[in-house]
Amino acid sequence: MINEWLFLLGLMAAIGLWLAAMRNRERALHAARGICKTQGVQLLDESVGLSGLRLRRHDGLPQWMLRYAFEVSLDGQDRHAGHLWMAGGRVTGLHTGWPQRTLEEVADPDHAVVDLLQRARRLH
Repeated sequence: MINEWLFLLGLMAAIGLWLAAMRNRERALHAARGICKTQGVQLLDESVGLSGLRLRRHDGLPQWMLRYAFEVSLDGQDRHAGHLWMAGGRVTGLHTGWPQRTLEEVADPDHAVVDLLQRARRLH
């Protein structure tokens, strides 16, 4: 009888950990989308992946720090890696491995049109 209860308790703990991991992944994906929108780059594969796990002191308390990796493209032809750190469901760090665009490049509609024309020419 005790073995069945221990098994059920272990199963419930595993399911709880899995659900928490999925919730954190969704938060990381949302954060990566926001970063890409702000930076004017395209999030490739619309996904993030857990690439690291550390136990670190954050805000005075030990917490699990989760590292999520993702890739972006500046012009649709390249790939650049980036990653973000999360603790307690919040983004605590960010590393972008791509050249930063200026605000004018991101917001300028003429630049966007030229970008699209250059991409179209590469396809032909």
